[in-house]
Amino acid sequence: MAPGNSAPAAPHAELGKYLLLATLGRGGMAEVFLALARGPVGFKKLVVIKKLRSDMTDQAPMVAMLLDEARLAARLHHPNVVQTLEVGENAAGPFIAMEYLDGQPLDKLIRATLRRPDRPGPSFWGRLVADALAGLHYAHELRDFDGSPLHIIHRDVSPHNLFVTYEGEVKLVDFGIAKAALSSGEVTEAGLVKGKLAYMAPEQALGQPMDRRADVFAMGVVLWELLAGQRLWHADTPAATLQKLLQEPIPPLAGLVPGLDARLEAVCMRALEKDPARRYPTAGLFREELEAALEGLSPRAPRRDELARTIQALFAEERAKVEERIQQMMRSAQDEDLDLDVTVEGEPLAPALPSLVTPASRKQHTNPFSRSGPAGGGARASDAVPRAIPDTAARVQALTGPSTPEPESLPAGRAPGTASTRGVVLAGVSLALVLLVGAAALVGRRDSGTRPPAAVAVAESPAPPSAPLDPEATGELVLRICGSNTVGAELMPTLVESFLRQKGASEISRVAGLQADQLYISAQVSGRPRPQLIRIDAQGSATAFTGLAARTCDLGMASRPVKDDEAEKLTAAGLGDVRLPGGEHVLALDGIAVIVHPANPVRELTVEQLQGIFSGRIEDWSEVGGATGPIRLYARDDRSGTFDTFQNLVLHKDKLSGGAKRYEDSNKLSDDVAGDPSGIGFIGVAYVRNAKALAIASGEAPPTFPSAFTVNTESYPLARRLYLYTPVGTRVPMMSNLVGFALSPAGQEAVRAQGFVDLSVEAQVVEACTRCSPKYRQLVKRARRLSLDFRFRADGDTLDSRGQRDLERLVLFLRSHSGKRLLLLGFSDAGASPAASHKLSLEWARRVGAELSARGVHAVEVRGFGAEMPVAPNTDPAGRERNRRVEVWLEG
Repeated sequence: MAPGNSAPAAPHAELGKYLLLATLGRGGMAEVFLALARGPVGFKKLVVIKKLRSDMTDQAPMVAMLLDEARLAARLHHPNVVQTLEVGENAAGPFIAMEYLDGQPLDKLIRATLRRPDRPGPSFWGRLVADALAGLHYAHELRDFDGSPLHIIHRDVSPHNLFVTYEGEVKLVDFGIAKAALSSGEVTEAGLVKGKLAYMAPEQALGQPMDRRADVFAMGVVLWELLAGQRLWHADTPAATLQKLLQEPIPPLAGLVPGLDARLEAVCMRALEKDPARRYPTAGLFREELEAALEGLSPRAPRRDELARTIQALFAEERAKVEERIQQMMRSAQDEDLDLDVTVEGEPLAPALPSLVTPASRKQHTNPFSRSGPAGGGARASDAVPRAIPDTAARVQALTGPSTPEPESLPAGRAPGTASTRGVVLAGVSLALVLLVGAAALVGRRDSGTRPPAAVAVAESPAPPSAPLDPEATGELVLRICGSNTVGAELMPTLVESFLRQKGASEISRVAGLQADQLYISAQVSGRPRPQLIRIDAQGSATAFTGLAARTCDLGMASRPVKDDEAEKLTAAGLGDVRLPGGEHVLALDGIAVIVHPANPVRELTVEQLQGIFSGRIEDWSEVGGATGPIRLYARDDRSGTFDTFQNLVLHKDKLSGGAKRYEDSNKLSDDVAGDPSGIGFIGVAYVRNAKALAIASGEAPPTFPSAFTVNTESYPLARRLYLYTPVGTRVPMMSNLVGFALSPAGQEAVRAQGFVDLSVEAQVVEACTRCSPKYRQLVKRARRLSLDFRFRADGDTLDSRGQRDLERLVLFLRSHSGKRLLLLGFSDAGASPAASHKLSLEWARRVGAELSARGVHAVEVRGFGAEMPVAPNTDPAGRERNRRVEVWLEG
């Protein structure tokens, strides 16, 4: 119905006693409305209605997800937690009625005060956090009707989910991704990461089992940022954020906030302990010590009425406009003359009145600490991570009228036009943002099939224009690179540009070639009359070796190791044995994720089951523990290194089923699987996006989720190395320097920025092993495992090409960890006998120890464990090679 039409609203604009006034948001699972609750004797009350989308009401898993959230929300009754009023159902399906909150979210309050000369001090922000901790502790402590703990974990504590009403109340909102014992899922989901990466505890970001202390850490991040007036983790990508979270110490507040009370800083820093055992065990104790620290501050912490007056004064004009708009809608409802064109059961649902949510509100969160304006904020890639479950996504737009949408992402240093203004944030609207890790460190800007969005390209590197002329006609070709499109689509161009900038080149640009998947990097080098050109042909891993053999390529890129027959052809062509460390260079690591629809109940598969599914022998989900229904296949194209690796690791001699839908674009494949409840596909881990990644088991090894750590140690069954190959003994000008740069810390930083797993060394506390010997458990009980395993070449005599370089990386890492005890634990494949396997495993551990001793590093424990704890099947050469390894642990 058009605006101004006086016809009555359609009868299905009502949900029982609730009259829908306007749309607030629409996500992958639910729709959210502003509604009016009506009752006897003229009773009226504004509420928020969240209901399942009409096209989802016949999907049992979706209904179950909404009811899980409803069951949890209905149990929460606390002044500092948003209240659920009713869980109902009618012909349109189940819905949740929630409290309407009149006030401002904390992230907007931050922006409104950030640049003011009278910005509130530590006592003000401490009061807000203390009140929020009261609600959080209540949720953590909640018990079921029989007295058993519910073990609720919010998992998404952030300024976006803390709300301050105009009455001075602080509310914890959005339990849409919280987990509790009464929900249909597990209390904690190892391997599945949900929430905002910038506020995650380390154990949450790594997909490890967690408890309430993860929420304590997140609240500690909020407190640190409020006190410091800036973000804790300054990073432009999720991978960089994760790197900082796991490796960098928490910056002291004393150097950022002059005169900050030492007790207040101590409270904040304890909440931010990266080891959960050293963190506050409860939000309640965190609050008690925070309250004690606030007692002696001057000015004192504000009372509730003082807090209310501050918020009201900051947003007086906006509040008045919002109230007027709401009154207009309520008067229209009273007159039964709503100018709305809404349907509950039809599509689309669009009120003629301005929607309270713009499409941009379903995108990334803005950075509340951006200094682009008191109400603005530049979006950063690290502020949010891709969705992996369907859920309502509503960032509420002001009732004061339309505003400029938030950008999805911005180049570094670029300010947005105007951020959206939100006069009303309606609690209970889910902002469920999920990162499968392990891959927090794996999510970046790269795309193995398409060009990256211009919004994330650096200023010196615009997307390549069309090229009607041959670039080599005007420039000097100095290096030819060919091979994998996984490496060549964005990672290699970025490495080349970074390398050229380091060398002092100027006018760096990308120029499209005459052939498909061909790109030139052009740069002006001092002393050269013409631009220097580096050509990148990204047409598949196999072309790296054919190009090198034909001498049409100087440097090869591959997302798999060279095959024996390819290596022999290269040797025959006079290029030497590229399998030697001088010819084979491990550039980075990646993993192949197997993805399904977010509501698919299947959580893990074996490699054998994957082989049966993708070859077409297994055609129904019930055959692998899912609901009865056909399996639909999604796969990469034949030329991609991803498919080649999947063929080698999973399909082996089988062929991909002819019914599989094929893709050149990993992002498109991932999004299509996320939208198909019957779908399953495989992609690089960085492209999980909105889908759900499965844990994969191989042989005797337990199911493992892909994460930065499991990929780096190559314990994840579908992990893969990304390689550069160079002729042995011959060097093209610039090639050696480029390879050296790519493997240097500066080059590995570019690897991280593109979403791959870099080769830097980190220490991590890992779960207690349940399938290993008591001797092994005792040895590592107080130790942290390093993110590298040494492996040996197929002949078993020498370290492989990665291992040779990892020796130097490890020595460099240990220089900053003096006083720690180094443990080397060797493992072998299943040999002729247990005694022989044990002897080999000890020998390999001793060889690594000898190499380190020669470099001045001495291990205190060198042990062999034979064929214990395999990470791959011992039935094929590749699996046996992966099982022959030496783990590195650090104690103390």
